[in-house]
Amino acid sequence: MMRGFIVVASCLFVAVQAGEHYGGDLGGYGGDFGGFDGSGEGHHEHGYVKDITKIITKAVPQPYPVPVPKPYPVHKVVPVPHTVHVPKPYPVPVKVPVVKKIPQIVHVPKPYPVPKPYPVPKHVPVPVPVPVYKDAPYAVYKHVPVPVHKPVPVPVKVPKYVPVPVHKVIPVPQPVEVPVKVPVYKQVVVKKPVIVPEPVYVKHHHGHHGW
Repeated sequence: MMRGFIVVASCLFVAVQAGEHYGGDLGGYGGDFGGFDGSGEGHHEHGYVKDITKIITKAVPQPYPVPVPKPYPVHKVVPVPHTVHVPKPYPVPVKVPVVKKIPQIVHVPKPYPVPKPYPVPKHVPVPVPVPVYKDAPYAVYKHVPVPVHKPVPVPVKVPKYVPVPVHKVIPVPQPVEVPVKVPVYKQVVVKKPVIVPEPVYVKHHHGHHGW
């Protein structure tokens, strides 16, 4: 945002400087622009007119590029306080001769008051029966191989059926003479009563023929 504002301000500044240089108004052609008014009258120089035409015909990009110096880092020495070691005096042991008195005074500790005894829990080991496992003999089952009867195939001669050619009589149908019943007429004798005519005697007279 700040950079855009700086660019716009620079463009306005350049425009104002150009207007002051040519001695006219940048608002339009009708005003006083380098001695050239809207009526075409006025005193002006050809050089200015040439420059004006160049400026007018030249395409000015928006926004107008103005070189703006960018801030760059400047190395500034900042004083930093440093700790400086200052040697301080330290105690130096000095051997002072000690004069021992004879006889010497020996510090003998005196009895001190002891508080009343209070019950202190004391761990008393109590024998606890612990089962002890001894190695007892136990039955061990040993694998004994058992003979297993295994059938062994024995070659046995089995009679093999071999087909033998057999002469088989195939009955052939033959013509059979079938008797035809023909009526046979046999003479049958029927016994009938035979009537024998009896002779009839007829009496004849003499003279007439007769039996």
